[in-house]
Amino acid sequence: MISRTALCALVAALALALLTVTTDAHSWVECSDWRPNNKNKPAWGEKDGKCFGYARRFPITQKVKFGGRDSRDEDKGIYNRHFDQGRGNNAPPCSNRKNGAEKGDDETRGKKSVGDAYGGKYGPMATTSAGETMCVRWPAKTHNDSDDHKVMINMQKTETKEDPSQKELDGLNIAELAFSNCNGLQKDNEKNDNSPCGGCFNIRKDQKPGTYMVQWQWRLNDEMYTSCYDVKVLAK
Repeated sequence: MISRTALCALVAALALALLTVTTDAHSWVECSDWRPNNKNKPAWGEKDGKCFGYARRFPITQKVKFGGRDSRDEDKGIYNRHFDQGRGNNAPPCSNRKNGAEKGDDETRGKKSVGDAYGGKYGPMATTSAGETMCVRWPAKTHNDSDDHKVMINMQKTETKEDPSQKELDGLNIAELAFSNCNGLQKDNEKNDNSPCGGCFNIRKDQKPGTYMVQWQWRLNDEMYTSCYDVKVLAK
């Protein structure tokens, strides 16, 4: 029979483990083309708009709740969406399931064409026009009070056959968003794991029609989390 002291120690250890899992949660792009019902006052809840685009190879056929893609089981083909790329110009800009400080899902460019990473079991590619406003949506993952941790939106200016390096992307920034732009949050930060957050930005006015890679980069202390997706810019 387990003693009261041992039982208390076990309960404390389990509580600490659960707290650690919650605290260490990190974010990613759940929707790359979020279209809010109210364009003048965007909100991020399920009833506040609709998603028309996703990150590369985002498995929409897997029925997972918003913000729930932070577990990994390679034997079952399940991969977490958060990806810590690591530091430096040689850090991989997009997750490939292999490299980085913390491996994520496969968000590399389509092998034969950019469109290979979309459609079917994956979500559709985002679409827009030059000069238009786009919105992107992500889960808080308990970091909704991280006012000093920004989201950088880096976007190609010209079409290429390969993704830019991180050094190149750093010079292609078009917007800086507040990570903590969330709505409907509870007072207890730990309960905001799957709460929706988001931000909007403008596509370059001189962006020519074509398909361009976009990197969502969240800078959290010494960690750099990214999501990669493509945007098809249509002619007006």
